[in-house]
Amino acid sequence: MTDKPILFSGPMIRAILDGRKTQTRRVLKPLTPVQYERGITACETPDGARWRLLYAIGDRLWVREKFAVSGIGWGKKPIDAIGGKVHYTADPDHGWHDYWGNWHPSIHMPRWASRLTLVVTDVRVQRLQEISEADARAEGARFAMEPTRKLQGWTFDEVYSRAMARDAFAHLWDGLNAKRGFGWAANPWVVALTFTVHRCNIDQMATAS
Repeated sequence: MTDKPILFSGPMIRAILDGRKTQTRRVLKPLTPVQYERGITACETPDGARWRLLYAIGDRLWVREKFAVSGIGWGKKPIDAIGGKVHYTADPDHGWHDYWGNWHPSIHMPRWASRLTLVVTDVRVQRLQEISEADARAEGARFAMEPTRKLQGWTFDEVYSRAMARDAFAHLWDGLNAKRGFGWAANPWVVALTFTVHRCNIDQMATAS
């Protein structure tokens, strides 16, 4: 069991909080010869490629998200702000804090400010397009369109019932990864993680257990 940070966008944080997201997929990185010689955990895919595997069942992932800290005075860095009130942009009532302009990107969130801990229950290595409809729903993907809009002569209710979460996931994935060269069409190798959600800081979770 290893503790690791993991980043999520605002919409995905909301999906986790709503109970709609229990899976995530991350692009695998090639294993270098040096890493292979050092015995770093890896997996080999049917095409003969070796990939670095960063996750295992039982790992605890503390979630990083876009945040701000108030009540600590000016000039303080987030990492030094222990004791301040933490605000999260994924929350619907965060707007009052926009005026101060001191939101920090998720990559800068310190461990103590995290409010969500994910425990990995399953790890699969697969091609991106192998995702099933059920898995796409577990990713938090869902189809959405304006109620007044029609598509190919269908009413809104008909479109919604026929829409595939897998298609919505592909669209969402491209918005996050296409510019990096890992779009849906590229069909990269990914690690698919299934997890349970614990609404607490990872260190509070350790204390409780």
